[in-house]
Amino acid sequence: MNSSIILCIFCILCVIPASYLVTLTPKATTTEGPVVGFVDQVQGRKVYNFYGIPYAKPPVGQLRFAKTVAVEARKDVYEAISYSSDCYHFVDDLRDINIPISEDCLYLNIITTEDAFMGKDKAKRHVMFYIHGGGFTRGSGTQYPFLSQTLVSTQDIVLVTHNYRLDVFGFIYHEKMPEFRGNYGLWDQNMALRWVKNNIAHFGGDPNQITIFGESVGGLSTFMHIASPYASGLFNRAIPMSAVPLLLEDEANYRTSLSSEIVLKRSGCMDAKDKLICLRSIPAEQLALMVPLRELPFGVVYNSEYVPVKESQLFLNGSYSNDVDVMVGLAEEDASFFFSYISVVPYIKQNLTYRDGLQVIGLSFKPEAVNQVAQWYLGDPKKVSSYDIQQGLIQIANDISFGVAYEVARRNAVQQRVGKTYGWLLTRAPKVNFQVMCFLDKDFGVCHEDILIYVFGVPFDKAGFYKDSDRLLSAQLMDVWGNFAKTGKTLWAPWKVSGNGNSDTPLAYFEPSKDGKSSFEIGQNPAKRIIERFDFFKKNLLPKLFGFDKYPIQQQIPIDKKSDRRKYWPIYLPYLTTEHFYY
Repeated sequence: MNSSIILCIFCILCVIPASYLVTLTPKATTTEGPVVGFVDQVQGRKVYNFYGIPYAKPPVGQLRFAKTVAVEARKDVYEAISYSSDCYHFVDDLRDINIPISEDCLYLNIITTEDAFMGKDKAKRHVMFYIHGGGFTRGSGTQYPFLSQTLVSTQDIVLVTHNYRLDVFGFIYHEKMPEFRGNYGLWDQNMALRWVKNNIAHFGGDPNQITIFGESVGGLSTFMHIASPYASGLFNRAIPMSAVPLLLEDEANYRTSLSSEIVLKRSGCMDAKDKLICLRSIPAEQLALMVPLRELPFGVVYNSEYVPVKESQLFLNGSYSNDVDVMVGLAEEDASFFFSYISVVPYIKQNLTYRDGLQVIGLSFKPEAVNQVAQWYLGDPKKVSSYDIQQGLIQIANDISFGVAYEVARRNAVQQRVGKTYGWLLTRAPKVNFQVMCFLDKDFGVCHEDILIYVFGVPFDKAGFYKDSDRLLSAQLMDVWGNFAKTGKTLWAPWKVSGNGNSDTPLAYFEPSKDGKSSFEIGQNPAKRIIERFDFFKKNLLPKLFGFDKYPIQQQIPIDKKSDRRKYWPIYLPYLTTEHFYY
């Protein structure tokens, strides 16, 4: 074909509206006006997709660094058939460069089945509302694999994802500057939840049956909504994944204040008469470059309006504002994901010595426990390798998180809350996981984010990369997550998945009884190594963990002195599993 003809056809396609290239859904009537999406066929079922529905006013101008404001009503039909912009943040190598980036980013996405949307059986579907991770520095609701038509089709649920403000735009805060109140990203998430509560019935969802779930800082955000009185009545159940808050809220607030100071100094606004007006005047693309991503990213602010109490009160005393069912858990080697940064982080040696390991342990545990922890996790100092030390530190970080998760569940069971708490530990990695994506040269086990591969049905979407055993486990875990969203109960099965993996038992779980006694289970074929390691940690080490029995931690970090900062990084070891890795 003549090249000029090809070019002509291409030009014609470029000017054809996108709505002419897809099959549109019927109109959905929302409180802000009518919306149409597009139709797909998945596993023999028609799936309706609505991408890029605005749920709030663009947070620009006077709305930058302000609470989220609901979107205004409109009369025209809104075509929700393409991705919205990602929220502005420090641009990194992980984001899809084909998706624009903007402050005008507060949009959500809905996937539902035709049967649910059309109300063919008159039954409203349970809603699963996903909060993405990314350390509050990256990510979006459109990132693969969150828009999972497979999860929607197999579980017959309505899935919602969304964007929220990130970095300085979403979490700027200073304890001495009331104009910077922090947690704007959490207010965004809250507004998206409110939009879903008010409108999801028009998409076939049940507004009274909403489960929020998130991974990494999405899981941490899930905890914050469980804790916040502002989220009361917006959801019934919660699944925090790979995110266990660990009682260091004073340090978290302190670090975010320092992050804000760095941005104010770099922007020239520190000495301005009105710092808020000054920062609002700076173009987003310039402001994003002033964020101290490697030194000190932004995070959740505790003892604040949205999160009015301390973490220790929330999760050790069960001071929940919302009495909902919770299913919390993580991957067995969750922290291994963060060791992929070793090659670019000057504060972490690539060849760790036994002494390095002791120093790391000493900043997480009380002095009398250091040698005991080292003997159990690092092994013989005369024979241990750098890899063994890295593996040991990963296990410590995960056991801290899993130990705290278990203790939270146990204490809530003792208090006989209306909502039940369950826990789980993923012990089997898929064939292609985030270890491979991180280019790690060692197998550190089941990686941070691996649970997402199973829960969002990736082994079915990318069949050529995965084995039948991966698809079997993915199907089972989608059933577990879907059943919990529908019933608030677990669907633990005595699984045994064949093929290579860290364990024949893919999901260890615990379900504490009301008398507080352990009923820790690992399916039909108990993984003895996990039980032994966890029991040792719970009985001998958990009481000796800094901050667990005595609060608060009185330790300030001289982050403004680079030479000093290097020796302080290990104090964040417990935070590795919650993506509070600050370098």
